[in-house]
Amino acid sequence: MNTLESQSMMALIVWSVGSYQQGDDHFKANHLDTALENYKLLKNYIMCNEQYLREKENYKNDGSAKTPLLNANRRFNRARKKLFDFVKEKNETLRDLKS
Repeated sequence: MNTLESQSMMALIVWSVGSYQQGDDHFKANHLDTALENYKLLKNYIMCNEQYLREKENYKNDGSAKTPLLNANRRFNRARKKLFDFVKEKNETLRDLKS
């Protein structure tokens, strides 16, 4: 995960928690759920990325089967898509709330 991606994810978590602390009860529940869901998706993304990097290293070092590497790459790409779709949706929601 590059620096921009990690900063974007952390910004959404901080925004969610900050909004939770300042909002009314309806928004508190919504923002807390958003922060929790983002945390779960981010954690899954990081785990899939680590698995992919391990499989890539194994393949490079000992020429092991390519299938585990491809499977890890697919899991990583799915986790990344879920995470970015979630962030995009929340950013659009935030933009709508501001206008």
